[in-house]
Amino acid sequence: MSALRARHAPFADELDALVPELVAMEAYLGGPPRDLRTCHRDLWADNVRRARDGGLCVFDFDDAGLADPSQELAVVLVEYCTADPRRAGLVRGAYSEAGGPGRVEDPTDFAMAIAQLAHIVVKGCQRWLTAATDAERSDNEGWVREFIDRPLTRTVIEALLVD
Repeated sequence: MSALRARHAPFADELDALVPELVAMEAYLGGPPRDLRTCHRDLWADNVRRARDGGLCVFDFDDAGLADPSQELAVVLVEYCTADPRRAGLVRGAYSEAGGPGRVEDPTDFAMAIAQLAHIVVKGCQRWLTAATDAERSDNEGWVREFIDRPLTRTVIEALLVD
């Protein structure tokens, strides 16, 4: 954080204000998976498109590998339900009804989302610090702001767990 402040990163104060919450969410990390299966492991909106037939097309399987499907379902809830947490119960229900194996029942089920978003923030900060142009700094600030503008917090996770 000191390097970001020294270089006058425009998001440094906002990110610094989130640090206590990020540290508190560490309690949700490290639990054992309930189930391991091959999962996409990068199921954010930029890797999903609507197909011509109205279905969904998932792509970019570079990170596919073993993971807990409950963790992956939690990523979907974060991506698509944070703006309106009431959707989370509907998504979980439709997923279960369709035979999906994951179940998001506990804050620890959000460990994948927490870790992935933290990684995105760290990479965005690192890249911002090493950027050579204003355009590169702006692009990497976008990575950081994606989290700052819609942070994943314990309150958000609790809201996504309500049916």
